[in-house]
Amino acid sequence: MKKSHQFIVIGITILFAVIAGVCVIFYNGSRMLNSHYVRLEVNPKVEFLTNSDNIVDSVYPVNQDAYDLIIGEQFVGLPISEAVTKFLTLCAKAGYIAVDGKDNAVGLAVSSGFTQKFENEIYTTINNYYKDNLILGVIAEADSDLANFKEKKEKNVTSIEKLVIIKSILEKTDNYTFDQLNGYKESDLIDILEDLHQAYAPNLANYPSTAVYVRENRIAANKEKYDKHMAAINKDTKREFASEFEKHKKQNTSKYEQDYNAKYSEYSD
Repeated sequence: MKKSHQFIVIGITILFAVIAGVCVIFYNGSRMLNSHYVRLEVNPKVEFLTNSDNIVDSVYPVNQDAYDLIIGEQFVGLPISEAVTKFLTLCAKAGYIAVDGKDNAVGLAVSSGFTQKFENEIYTTINNYYKDNLILGVIAEADSDLANFKEKKEKNVTSIEKLVIIKSILEKTDNYTFDQLNGYKESDLIDILEDLHQAYAPNLANYPSTAVYVRENRIAANKEKYDKHMAAINKDTKREFASEFEKHKKQNTSKYEQDYNAKYSEYSD
């Protein structure tokens, strides 16, 4: 066979391999996304949807603690890393993250399409928040949760990210069944969730004057502890903390990866 023919055959083979790979990705529910999904659980539970530039398009307080915490705060229009940091800071100021505690955990679920670049950005943002503020804590990722793997298998869902989004939709509306939603592509589920955010997310900018009292009272009650902790942060304490932080993660992350929802309920009581 002439070399030119060999190159043609090799090129065709590579092309078919790429096409096959793309087909497999789409078959398994992954996709190009115009929106990305982030869910954070600290006790307050909050969801963010971003555009393709990772700018927050909408924020949804999933429970009352989250509503009380973020009422009157601006998140839409922020880069997602800034929005996550702002949310974590509010959690720490209000005492939901114990700056001097050892049982802090952030539950994290992300849906971001083909690559993990977006997910890595969120993980790094949370991890750096812990380190920079000398807080012992772990990140419990939804796709590392054994309970999620079990439910994914039992309900025949293609990915844990898809499972999380389906459950989020069902939290907000009874217009669908689980099986109906499981028949949708992940990108379509994101579209449904966007509509639900627009329809049901409370107006965080227009609220009664009494709405901020809960947050302000919590922040005031925790202020002395928070301020004392922050005042002690310097280059030396950060350097000393670094090894303790890594050791803490290695020893404690696994306990949240068994069943984060059960552990979450335990420490949020």
